[in-house]
Amino acid sequence: MIEQLIHFWLRGWRSAFEIILLSVGIYYGYIYFRGTRGAKVLTGLAIVFLTLTLISQFGISPKMSALRASLPETNSVAATDPVRVQFNALHAWSTRLEGGVLLLGLIAVYLTAQQLSGS
Repeated sequence: MIEQLIHFWLRGWRSAFEIILLSVGIYYGYIYFRGTRGAKVLTGLAIVFLTLTLISQFGISPKMSALRASLPETNSVAATDPVRVQFNALHAWSTRLEGGVLLLGLIAVYLTAQQLSGS
């Protein structure tokens, strides 16, 4: 039992640290912007940002991993193979979602910069 906990900690300490760091950053960002006119917009962007990320990570990525595991090598399979076609479709959706996350992140950075400059 203890050996499993140690293994879990050694394997996942970076993720735990990143989550704690992100939580602290979000908390202080929220405290700073709480009374401003941009707080609701940034909060909405953050919710959409996180929702798209969760859909990608828990909806699409596991399906892609399962399909990838069923293929010997993705590039060696014919483009008309049904599994390859399904994998490519999921990859396209994953790319769209992550592109949306990137766009929302850029909008949030722009709005934050505008808020900080006082415009």
